[in-house]
This record gives sequence, C-alpha cells and structure tokens, in this order.
Amino acid sequence: MLFRCGAAGVFFGVSLGFLKGSLSGYASAEPPVLSETALLETARTIGLGREGYIYSVQWGLWRVGRATLGATEIVRHNGRESYHIISSANSLPYVDTFYRVRDRNESWLDTETFLSLGFGKYLREGRFYRHEIVLYDHEDARFSATVRKRDGQIILENGFMKAKAYDV
Repeated sequence: MLFRCGAAGVFFGVSLGFLKGSLSGYASAEPPVLSETALLETARTIGLGREGYIYSVQWGLWRVGRATLGATEIVRHNGRESYHIISSANSLPYVDTFYRVRDRNESWLDTETFLSLGFGKYLREGRFYRHEIVLYDHEDARFSATVRKRDGQIILENGFMKAKAYDV
C-alpha cells in the first residue's frame, strides 16, 4: 500500500503501531525495554514489508523536492529473507539549477531476527558525493564496508562489531 501523508501522520501512525504492538498494558512512567519478540511484533503490526510513504519537501512556502520512505517488498539478501527498506530524496528541477539532491538509502532487515543485514547510502547533494555499502555478518560478529568518494577513491574497511547489533 502506498500512502501520501505528512511527517506528523507517519510519526502518529508508526507510534500507534508501536504502542499497539509493544506497550499494551504498560502503566509505569518508565520507558519500556523492548525484547527481540516485541521488535518483531512491532514490525509486523506497522506493516513492514508492505508500505510506502511519499512526502513533499518544503522550504518555507516553496515546494523544493520529494522524499519517499518504504518497505514495500521482501527480498533475499546475503542468503536471508529480508525487508528491503528504501528512502530517497530528490530536489525538483528548478531547485536542481542551484542545489541538486539525489539521495537514496537502503537497508535490509532479517525477517526472522529483525537484525540488520546491511545498508547502502548513495548521496549526491550539491557538490557532495558519497556511496557507502556496509554488510554485517552476525554469526562471526564482523562487518565489511566499501566507500566511494567523489574523486573516485575507494576505501575498504573490515572489522569486528558487537554480536547481534540492531543497526540500520
């Protein structure tokens, strides 16, 4: 399903789904500690894997761009079923003449464990350019990252990470 709404509508809708899925019966003033089960229930309650949102980007009274956010499909990523979450932001043609924006962010969340399998950032904002891909191996508690800068320089990095990190 694709909905057209403002940021307040998304926050309100996500908050209601979150509350329904994980806070029912919670009466204390203390913030809840979410378990893995609660995170999975919350994802299913808010419709992860089936929704998308379209935003109009405004600067004062002027409409200057369009942004999207969605998790409209389940895909295989690194051999695992995952929610494919994509956000994008694009400036409108008249704004492109002085500050062009073409941003795309992708993330893959395992459908069973809700662990992040990786993310990609493809950013072009004015003269700024950056492509970054990070993949997580939760079994071995390792990550690998590839960054490509505007000048074509490619940086590769591998390392250790906290096991079962919830990072998007």
